[in-house]
Amino acid sequence: MPIRPPQAGYGSTGDKRSINAYHKLLVVFRVKTIIGEFMSIDVVVIAGISGSGKSTLAKLLATAKSWEFIEADDYHDEATVKKMGSGIPLSDEDRFPWLLRLNLRLQQPQHMASGSTSPYVLSCSALKAQYRDLLVGTLNARFVWLNISQDLASKRMSSRSDHFMPPSLAQSQLDIAEPPEHAL
Repeated sequence: MPIRPPQAGYGSTGDKRSINAYHKLLVVFRVKTIIGEFMSIDVVVIAGISGSGKSTLAKLLATAKSWEFIEADDYHDEATVKKMGSGIPLSDEDRFPWLLRLNLRLQQPQHMASGSTSPYVLSCSALKAQYRDLLVGTLNARFVWLNISQDLASKRMSSRSDHFMPPSLAQSQLDIAEPPEHAL
C-alpha cells in the first residue's frame, strides 16, 4: 500500500503540520533504507545550517534504527555558546576544539546487548569539508545534507525558545556552507 500525503480533510488535520510530519517520515524512510544497505557505518551525520531540521530528523532516524542520537550543540563550550547567543558567528578556531570533542565521542563504540556495536546518529552543522574531516576522522561516516533557505531557517529559528542560536546567524552559516559532494 503506498504512503499518501495528508490532504485537507484527510488524517488528523490536513494542515501544514501534518504534511511536514509526512515529509519527515518519508525522509527518514528513505535515509533508513539507503543507510541499511551499508554494513559497517560508524556514524550517520545529519548536517546543514541551524534551523534546517537536523535534530528532528536525526532523532527520528535514531529511533527508527535503535541507534544512539548525539546532539553536537551539547558539545559547545560556554564561551562559544555565549558568542553565538550574542549574534557573533564562530570562527574556524572557535569550532576546531568542538569538532575534536565530538570526534573523541564518536570514537567510543556503542555496545549493544548482543555484544555488537551500532552506529551513532549525529546532528551537527558540519558546514565545511575541513570540519567534516576533523569531525569523523577515519570513521566510516555517511552524511545527509539538509538544504534550506535563509528565510525559512530564520523563521524556524525565531520560533524556538530553547536554543542559543539567533536567526541573525543563519546567513553567516549559508555563506560558509560547503555541502558534501556525496551526501544523501
